[in-house]
Amino acid sequence: MRRHVLPTRNVEEPKKDLGTDPNRLTNREKALLVDSLRGRWKLKELLAAVGMAKSSYEYAADALKRPETEKERAVREWSGPSRTTAEPTAADG
Repeated sequence: MRRHVLPTRNVEEPKKDLGTDPNRLTNREKALLVDSLRGRWKLKELLAAVGMAKSSYEYAADALKRPETEKERAVREWSGPSRTTAEPTAADG
């Protein structure tokens, strides 16, 4: 499998954290990341780097623009913190 590396033009190295591995990010989080970097790199390069199809990105980016429904809010609150934003535990090392 070929790994894509983003150019390092005056960009800080991300800290090793639960959220820095693209395989552990949700499509919503990937879309937010791609949106934040679109001015620096081409969309195609960013999507390849995070391992996301363009159609998945477009769906997730469009979903970010819609207001959250009562049902979505209830599910988010019920499910608790995202697996990528949870505090590390002793078992995590």
